[in-house]
Amino acid sequence: MLKSSKTVIFCVLIAFCVFPLKSEATNSTDSKRTTFILSAEVGGDLFYQAVNTNLTFTVGHTYDNGLFLGGGAGVIGSWKEDVSFPFYAETRYVFPSNKRVSPYIDVKIGPAISSTGSKVNMYSSPSIGIDLGKTSFHLSYREIKRGYERLGGLQVGFSLKF
Repeated sequence: MLKSSKTVIFCVLIAFCVFPLKSEATNSTDSKRTTFILSAEVGGDLFYQAVNTNLTFTVGHTYDNGLFLGGGAGVIGSWKEDVSFPFYAETRYVFPSNKRVSPYIDVKIGPAISSTGSKVNMYSSPSIGIDLGKTSFHLSYREIKRGYERLGGLQVGFSLKF
């Protein structure tokens, strides 16, 4: 029961992120635009001392107030462990700045499917970074929970926005 309710909640989050409700206010100054984000990361696994790489793709909406809401998927490969395929909701907030460089915070959360097919795991990846227009650089902590076992570590990466 608990697992199925988590799946329903996750699907609803993805639906609201990718297809947000339209505001009925006619004088609203906030507008949105569709944004595609391609991210690549490399880092180490703190628990298994393994190097891993991540590649994720997110699509969502960026609002004028600096908020991004979206959903995406990716692949996480490790030289010591199997490959995982996360499906996640992503929220990003870019802090207002008069300069070309803007700091941001970001979080991705959702299920991850293991290539061994053992079961569905929980994926989370909070990060901080700097936005340089169409490119951004970030530091994140990626974790995949497999029951009582955790795979996780610090990642450094970059993103391209389209």
